Amino acid sequence: MPNALLKIVLLLVLGSATLSLHAAEHQFPQADLSKLGNIPTIDTPFYIMEYHIWHKSPFGQESPDGYVHWDMGHDRIDRAIGPDWMRDKGPVGYPLLGLYNAEDMNVIRWQLACMQNTGVDGTFVQMFPEWNQGEYFDRTFIWDKIIDIADELGYKVGLHDEVQFRGGQPAQKWDVMGKRIGAFIKQYGQRSAFLKIKNQPAVAFQFWNRFNKTMSVEDLGKMIDLAEKTAGCDIYWILHMAPNDGVYAMDKVDAFITMANTNALNHRVSGYTDSPKQDWEMMQGQLDKTKAYAKKYPNKDLGLWVYDGFEESPKAFGDGRTSFRWMPRQKGKTLITCLEKYEAINPAFHILTSWNDWQENTAIEPGWQSDVLDGDPYFYCKLLAKLKGHTFTAPPLPAKESVDPWMWQTLYGIDRTPPMLTHVRYLPMAPAIVATAADTGSAIQSIKVAEHGDLYVDASDYAAPVFHGVTSINPGRTVEGGYQLAVNQPITVGLLPEMLKQCKSNMVYIGLEFTDHTAGNILVYYPCQNKLINYKPGDENRFDVCAGISLSNSGKQVAAVRPMIGFLKDQANPEIRIELKGTRKHPKPSPITVSRIHVFTDFAEAKAGLRLDAGKPDSQVQTVRVEIGNLKTAPTQKAAYIIATDASGNVAMPVVYHGVDAHAFMNRP
Repeated sequence: MPNALLKIVLLLVLGSATLSLHAAEHQFPQADLSKLGNIPTIDTPFYIMEYHIWHKSPFGQESPDGYVHWDMGHDRIDRAIGPDWMRDKGPVGYPLLGLYNAEDMNVIRWQLACMQNTGVDGTFVQMFPEWNQGEYFDRTFIWDKIIDIADELGYKVGLHDEVQFRGGQPAQKWDVMGKRIGAFIKQYGQRSAFLKIKNQPAVAFQFWNRFNKTMSVEDLGKMIDLAEKTAGCDIYWILHMAPNDGVYAMDKVDAFITMANTNALNHRVSGYTDSPKQDWEMMQGQLDKTKAYAKKYPNKDLGLWVYDGFEESPKAFGDGRTSFRWMPRQKGKTLITCLEKYEAINPAFHILTSWNDWQENTAIEPGWQSDVLDGDPYFYCKLLAKLKGHTFTAPPLPAKESVDPWMWQTLYGIDRTPPMLTHVRYLPMAPAIVATAADTGSAIQSIKVAEHGDLYVDASDYAAPVFHGVTSINPGRTVEGGYQLAVNQPITVGLLPEMLKQCKSNMVYIGLEFTDHTAGNILVYYPCQNKLINYKPGDENRFDVCAGISLSNSGKQVAAVRPMIGFLKDQANPEIRIELKGTRKHPKPSPITVSRIHVFTDFAEAKAGLRLDAGKPDSQVQTVRVEIGNLKTAPTQKAAYIIATDASGNVAMPVVYHGVDAHAFMNRP
């Protein structure tokens, strides 16, 4: 019996064809805010913090060839988790637009319009210093779009320097930080859309524990002096830090944020519970302490930091995590109660986290499954508007071309959502595979099973691996001696250009199977379109997916990436490179053995199934049985690739069936 095989499917997808018609926008459920009882009016200035611009997806204008930050390194993002339009990104909350590209101007305009229509006083855009020297901010080309659109809308945006998370790097040095912020304010601080408090451009940054005690109070003062000298103007400084008399006494700092409600209400728990511990008494004690400091330093503005909820889901940070932090939203009641208590001490302003941190589920951006009232995806925008004495009006949705096609059916009435393969069974006596697919938009057209790609390398002897460097794949190629490919040095898989150009499908699938229990990862690099044209000197492209994807040899993992075939087909020698990647614990991993490499340019050779269910011919849920006796694949030894297509031509992400680690008669994808 061979060792358990790790089946990895890499999905490469060409951009969707543009449709000319724009269907009527979806009618969303409407939240009944009266269910929340009395909602106070907050006259205190109110700002949104953590408007993240790090999200990337292969959809929309000038989109990259994969995902950034949505997937958080896991491999399920091209599979639906239910409903069929919801990609499995990990955490529960899901944005209304699906997994958008934060660079898309249509998305930015819609986001800023939503913020503006809540009636808040402005938003702090989260900007990270670039990684190397820290002298510039990353992604300033996105900031350029944001401030231009904010100018048009008449909305205000400020700078949140997320330097707190550049620990031990040059970005946290006082001189580097002063030059970076000063240059940014010099360029943008006088723009009409730049948020100004007391007529000064507003800059906020977290300064907890003084960057692990690496920046002294004296250096903080020098940083501020240098920044304002470089900018040529005074800056309104907001520091997030615990009470500190040495810093609070500084004339140079204008405002402090001393606490957040998560300090008391967000406790680490093991497993989900109905009511995780919430210490309101502790929060009140922190508020009393803040009030005392406000009295002690009357020339300082003291702001309060409020979260509407929090969920440090295990699926966001690794499926093996057993403890995490969780603060329930209670459909807005947590936010309302906290603000009522905050208002009692008369803060200078409130800052709400977050606009769109979907990893920690703090987002108030319109979305699904984030504890909204009455299923209204705009609920938190409406609640925020009510708190500010306004009525929220939803702006028009972005053009569909800027939105994940999986969302088109829900938002625009156009079915581009693929079927879901929901169940797979293996019948060893037949032998056969029984598969069920469901689709909410169109009828299931076919369910097929394939043994291997039309281009493949197949190593049949799993006992004696040898080292190989594959230079190209010919149809049906078997490696020398029939051994596995031991990845101790990069393996290059050449994709024959003529085969890709003849491909009629809009998709190409790359499948790998390997077996090993050695600690470490395989890193897969693939050709993709890296649009650096938008980047200015100093911007860093660190997060772009084009570099590759890391796949853990966990034994059961399925991973997916989505580069563009259009770019692949233009390459004279398109290739995929597979190499080892060490971990912190195992920086020099042992070789990992690859047993099969597949390239599916289409599933034309796959075997169709015989329908088993008694539904109508155009049913949207169908079950088929595929006899596999004439296939070389034995599902208890190798993989079988199952794919479903609907009547609108939407194709599901292939499900890899392998029986080694599964019950002989049942396996769910």
